[in-house]
Amino acid sequence: DLGKEELQQNGYVPYMHKHPHKTTEDARFGEVLNVWSINKLFPDGDASDWRKVVGRVEKKLFGVDMATSVPDDNTQKSQAKEKRDYTLEQNTIRAYLANQKDYINKSIRTSGDGYAEESKGLDLMRIGKDKEALVQFYIAIGKKFDAPALYREASGLLEKYEMFDEALYVIDKGLKAIPASNRHHDELLKRKNQIQKKNGK
Repeated sequence: DLGKEELQQNGYVPYMHKHPHKTTEDARFGEVLNVWSINKLFPDGDASDWRKVVGRVEKKLFGVDMATSVPDDNTQKSQAKEKRDYTLEQNTIRAYLANQKDYINKSIRTSGDGYAEESKGLDLMRIGKDKEALVQFYIAIGKKFDAPALYREASGLLEKYEMFDEALYVIDKGLKAIPASNRHHDELLKRKNQIQKKNGK
């Protein structure tokens, strides 16, 4: 019971151990982000408001506040029991992406190779903001970022909503961006075949 109480008061500890951007003890990979760096933000020992504090750090570093969007264990269990028909959201997602088309095209022309957008997209996907994640993925794809994971995750997200034509578009972009010599190129080809079968093509 004492341990549970301690984790409730210091929930940032298990959260930071699982953080996708957690760094080492030093700054060799950029600004330090780990349990100890967050611990310093609570000099009085009161970490009851840790989600807001960590969320502000995440927003500053990555552009996405994940901490305040991650549900607690009870909410996650409740959501897991609910069956969700993702196909009902196809039109909403398509309309959102169409509305963001100018922003996507403008962002593609900004500097960078697409890594930052892919990373932000993955963060948004982790907290269930799929529409927003797809926008970031499309920007990275437009920049021809050559990371196989980008095309795998983006196509997988589209498949989740049974948006197979869009998923095939993403895979085709990936096959052009990833050299044939890359071992993941064949994985993308296999994925394309799988999506075509699901799509009846």
